[in-house]
Amino acid sequence: MLKQTFTIAALSTALAGSLVSAANATPQNFVGNWINVNSNTSGITRFVITQQGKELRIQVFGKCHPTDCDWGSASLVTYGRNVQDPNHTAATATYSPSFARNTLVLNLQGARGSQINLQNFTQFVDNSGRQNYFTQESFRQVALTPRLVFKGTEAYTANGKQWIRYKLAIANKEIFPAELFGPAPDLPPCGSNTQASRTWVDIFNTANNQRIYGFCALSSPQDLDSLWFAVERGTAPPRQVYVVLTDRRTNTAYRSNSVTLR
Repeated sequence: MLKQTFTIAALSTALAGSLVSAANATPQNFVGNWINVNSNTSGITRFVITQQGKELRIQVFGKCHPTDCDWGSASLVTYGRNVQDPNHTAATATYSPSFARNTLVLNLQGARGSQINLQNFTQFVDNSGRQNYFTQESFRQVALTPRLVFKGTEAYTANGKQWIRYKLAIANKEIFPAELFGPAPDLPPCGSNTQASRTWVDIFNTANNQRIYGFCALSSPQDLDSLWFAVERGTAPPRQVYVVLTDRRTNTAYRSNSVTLR
């Protein structure tokens, strides 16, 4: 009981920090891509918060080598100051790996909620004798902007014709949460595919903004490494292209930079 009392008191103190946070915030103010202001952190490097209907989800990444460790996705619950307060400036999420329990407390801060103060309470449950501890760090919001790169060409034959495939990739694919590419049977199908992904990816000609090709069944951010379109051999390709990732659930479009193909 004493341990529970201390835990509740600590969380209450952390949540109280939201009293100085951004005014008139809603749960949607938490949505976005958040980067630790300390690039040398040994803890949480970044997190992405998305919305699915009325539910918010958080995907956390921790410092690892050679790439950050993905903690996976968890539910994020937001809070106001009282039962009638829609101004939600605080939130919590819980992660439970096999060896510990992590309770995250987030507070919106700064002008228009431009920063989040995150406290991570770690409780060890593996009988290792390690002391429970907490950390506190600040995060700033940055745009989810796909960074498109051109990977080269590949010749192939299909249907009796010769083609040139132009291979593309999103170099920063890891910033996009996996849930964006889950099947979305409740959204319009892609042709006869009723399990089309939540996010569709389309390739456009930069010169005239005309759509060239698209993907509607990508299953993970890793698939963003294998984008392509093809033109028949002897046909000039566009000089430059860009891609747009469209989250159909929130009607949010993420446009990349343009890349030169020739």
